[in-house]
Amino acid sequence: MKYIQLVFILFLSHLICKAQVFDVDTLRYSGDIDKKINLVILGDGYVENEIGKFVADAQSFSNDMFTQTPFKEYENYFNTFIIKVVSNESGVSHPGTATDIAEPDHPVLMVDNYFDTTFDASGIHRLVAAKNQSKIFSVLANNFPLYDQVIILANSPYYGGSGGSFPVATTDASANEIAIHELGHSFANLSDEYYAGDVFSGESPNMTRESNPDLVRWNNWSDDFGIGAYQHCCGGQSPFWYRPHQDCKMRYLGVPFCAVCTQRIIEVIHSLTSPLEGFSPDNLVASPTYPQQLKLKLSHPLSHNIFTKWSLNENTIARNKDSVFIEYDDLLFGENEVNVYIEDKSDFLRIDDHQFNHFYEVDWMIIKDSMSVTTDFYVNQNYITIYPNPVQNQLTISGELSLYQIEILNSLGQVYQTINPNGSVYTINILSLPSGLYFVKVSNTDNNLVKVQKIIKN
Repeated sequence: MKYIQLVFILFLSHLICKAQVFDVDTLRYSGDIDKKINLVILGDGYVENEIGKFVADAQSFSNDMFTQTPFKEYENYFNTFIIKVVSNESGVSHPGTATDIAEPDHPVLMVDNYFDTTFDASGIHRLVAAKNQSKIFSVLANNFPLYDQVIILANSPYYGGSGGSFPVATTDASANEIAIHELGHSFANLSDEYYAGDVFSGESPNMTRESNPDLVRWNNWSDDFGIGAYQHCCGGQSPFWYRPHQDCKMRYLGVPFCAVCTQRIIEVIHSLTSPLEGFSPDNLVASPTYPQQLKLKLSHPLSHNIFTKWSLNENTIARNKDSVFIEYDDLLFGENEVNVYIEDKSDFLRIDDHQFNHFYEVDWMIIKDSMSVTTDFYVNQNYITIYPNPVQNQLTISGELSLYQIEILNSLGQVYQTINPNGSVYTINILSLPSGLYFVKVSNTDNNLVKVQKIIKN
């Protein structure tokens, strides 16, 4: 999530570039941008008089996305914004240079669009990519730097798209399905479940060389909901690779995500935001009144409620409640601890030791006749602060860092640097890094993921 003051970010963005400022509108608002996952939709190939079309295309995509599992169940974890980027010319380039089909599949043309979006990327006709990523970084930095996920809608009636750091989908009849499929790649690091070629093969949440359904990483789902270990086909090294399902959105458009991909998307949601948005009291209460209410502000998925367990002095006093009342006579003389354990126990999740990896706790210390409030977050991504973003020279990470390992990864997931810090603040010199998109990954000492945050290096 986001940890630096918005005023500072906007000031920094102003210094970076004064020219690339566009209108920003809100399509979906669920809550504070520092507590939600911010999905930002850009358009390319829309001229000034087509911005209304872009707004309609973006709204159509957003509406479709949040009717599909698991996004519909977790829709209140997301905000959706659009940046109305204006191109000089309408459409998407098609140089006619693809080698996988007999060109021209549709008219050859070169378009002066804003992000240089084109068909025939890497010689693959339907691979539509935005070539000018420096402009993407600049537009984001100057218009909405606190983004979590970006997707680009390319104004073309022909089928195409791509994944990567900034997924792209054209606006043909399958546009929304393409966009949601490409988000599977970019947001959740999912692989295609058709065989896209040896260059795209690798171990991932939904791709493996392990053929035994009892040993694959998704074995908790084996034999349920059609999950197994199915051999890829055809060509190249495909016989050595396996997928979890025969009919998943990562293979075919128009069908749901399989259980394995659904679980992965939810776990990425967990890594980017928290169901715990706040709690009260959250400061010193010198003379509380009784009964004293302790209260959580939780973001419940639409499909189920977040699980809670409340304890007073290690004795359970309530479950599945957002608040409790503490009576004066319930307290011992001296110190009393009230603890609430919080976990998303979704039926979409079958993860070993999930309760040790993605949970949250709040502790209140109550002294009879007075109350003081202390809080502690265990394995809570909000406990780790990473700033500034965008960054030029030095990146600062703060928290109880002796408990964690920090990795800096590029947009392809390749590790640039691994750090085992001590203390509560660590500064990393990234001046030598090329400009672009990176990820800061924080894991605890048991190698369990605690936090992943995108950063822009200017």
